[in-house]
Amino acid sequence: MRIWILLVGLLFLGCSSQHSKRIALVVGNQNYSTKALKNPINDAKAVSKTLKALGFDVLMLSDLTQKGFDQALKRFQSRIDMQSTTFFYFSGHANTLHANSNETFLVMVDRDKEVLVSIHKLYEVLQKANAKNNIIAIDACQNYTQSRDKNQKGRGVFRGYDFKVETTTLPRVIDNQYSYKEPSSTIKSYSTRINEKAHDVGKHNQRLSPYAFYLTRHLDDEEIPIQEVFRRVRKGMNQDYSGLQVNFESGALDHNIWLQPKRKEDSNMPPF
Repeated sequence: MRIWILLVGLLFLGCSSQHSKRIALVVGNQNYSTKALKNPINDAKAVSKTLKALGFDVLMLSDLTQKGFDQALKRFQSRIDMQSTTFFYFSGHANTLHANSNETFLVMVDRDKEVLVSIHKLYEVLQKANAKNNIIAIDACQNYTQSRDKNQKGRGVFRGYDFKVETTTLPRVIDNQYSYKEPSSTIKSYSTRINEKAHDVGKHNQRLSPYAFYLTRHLDDEEIPIQEVFRRVRKGMNQDYSGLQVNFESGALDHNIWLQPKRKEDSNMPPF
């Protein structure tokens, strides 16, 4: 009897350990004082629900100010250990500050100022946490702030501030004083390419962005690595937007990641 109790206890600890190895921070910023959006909070809820079903310990937050985002990153970091697979998802406004730049600035919802936070702030947190693997998904524009895409003009609501044409008296704060070294074993997925804009409302579900719609549709597909998840997202978005919005990935993983493997022991395997 004692042996049976011990085995059950070990099994419970094993399951708890497995669960704790998947940590997610999901952010939906939508109620901006300038150029409010419709769907980021819906996106965050949908992504959170999918990640929880996949065994992630999810911290979901919405309409974060600069201070709130700082606190969220600290909470996120405190939950991560060297065996963790992390998932960070952001839905809201973003920009790049230089033409053809790959440094994304996430826009917070402070009322007294427009705060742009460099994605390198997230990188620094992930570096310090030293997780086994990191997955980053940014559902926002990648357009240069002072450029205007004539091909997309008038085609809908987009997730990027154009400060050149935006009328505002708020001071702008750029938070970019961080290391530029990316964390190891990290894959980043952006909902659109550099210099392009991301739709706020999708064609198939008016309550979700197109990227969130396809991401939640494929994240729990069985027996495929995360790279294939993003490829399937890209296939759907390509069909819907004829190349006007195409998600892309960058970075490099040290392990293949199956979020919904056939066997749990296959969740993190060396690359083929």
